[in-house]
Amino acid sequence: MADSYHHGVRVIEATDGASRTITTVATAVIGLVATGPAADATLFPIGKNALITNLPAAIAKAGTTGTLRQALQAIYNQANTVVIVMRVVPGADAAATTSAVVDGVKALLNAEAVTGYKPRILGAPGLDSQPVAA
Repeated sequence: MADSYHHGVRVIEATDGASRTITTVATAVIGLVATGPAADATLFPIGKNALITNLPAAIAKAGTTGTLRQALQAIYNQANTVVIVMRVVPGADAAATTSAVVDGVKALLNAEAVTGYKPRILGAPGLDSQPVAA
């Protein structure tokens, strides 16, 4: 087998971000597709995977509109883990928004090449529908 294949659970240490090291199990990395029209464009670029290791700081820059801030706050209320955010722009109608979310989920599948982390839990709170789930 290839040397890069690991059996079992891996532990990842994120040393940037908060003033403490975050040790997380590789299966706890969350991939989040969200909208956030007022979010900080530097931290959350549209259509690009953004690695978040400091949830409180990210929540402060998530803006108050869209689904991003609420989703990050809900995650932080449960755990302090690594989150990869894919911010999408809501479409003119439900079909266009669904298309943007589906594209965002597909982009999360390539997040490991960009961030070094592979999301194992995927979510699109408030944006999920049957086409997104499929």
